[in-house]
Amino acid sequence: MEFYFVFEGLDFSTHYNELKEAINYEVLGKITELKALFANLSKDANKLAQRLALSSRSLKGLKDPRFRKAFNELKSAGLIKIEKSLETKPTPLFGEKLRREIRRHLISDKAHFSKNFYRFYFAFIAPKIEQISKFSAKDKEQFLSVLQLERFFCLPFELVCADFLSYKLGVMRPSISSYWDKDCEIDILVQSGSFCLAAEVKYKEHIVSKKLLNELVAKCEKVGIKPDFYALFSKSGFSGELINLAKKSPKLLLFELNDFKDIL
Repeated sequence: MEFYFVFEGLDFSTHYNELKEAINYEVLGKITELKALFANLSKDANKLAQRLALSSRSLKGLKDPRFRKAFNELKSAGLIKIEKSLETKPTPLFGEKLRREIRRHLISDKAHFSKNFYRFYFAFIAPKIEQISKFSAKDKEQFLSVLQLERFFCLPFELVCADFLSYKLGVMRPSISSYWDKDCEIDILVQSGSFCLAAEVKYKEHIVSKKLLNELVAKCEKVGIKPDFYALFSKSGFSGELINLAKKSPKLLLFELNDFKDIL
């Protein structure tokens, strides 16, 4: 799965056993060819792609002409796509005036890279492309030794979980997205007709406890969502308390990496 998180969208040899070995030969060892793939991007588009890959995927800056031009360039190149926000502004009652902070709040869509490799490239390679182009074997070894990917894997794992739910539930993929507003974020929200499922996703090296479920329930209550099911996804499994709770509650679904065999 981690090979997919990095290399989706790039043709590469699949004979590697270790991910960093593949990155060494297929990315660092072919940096000239990869650099050429994005050579036509403007400086602004390159900078924006790095920002979207490394930090906030928010598109709040689209009103700025320079930002919008760079964004449209990335979109036209097929590098990014938009995830629309599900947030709606509250409608004031007759004679009521919304608080200033609510009136000023801008609902913002988010950007997704169309392929995982594009995000990997602009997160880790593009910011250091000139140095990497001159790397010795020792430099490559050093680069790979400090390359931290666990946090990077969280988003592609979330998207794979959404694909998994689409497959398992027989729900069209556009009915599945994340939810965010200025105060709250839910990793996955499935809304199809009257059916609703809310889910949280963790790609960590430790088991998930009941705390995550409590947080998900609280988020749903805060935004007025009433799911038919709650789902938790974990790379490293679940606490005994959560497993026992799921056995007693048909509304709670727990999924681990072994459950993904059908779609990988």
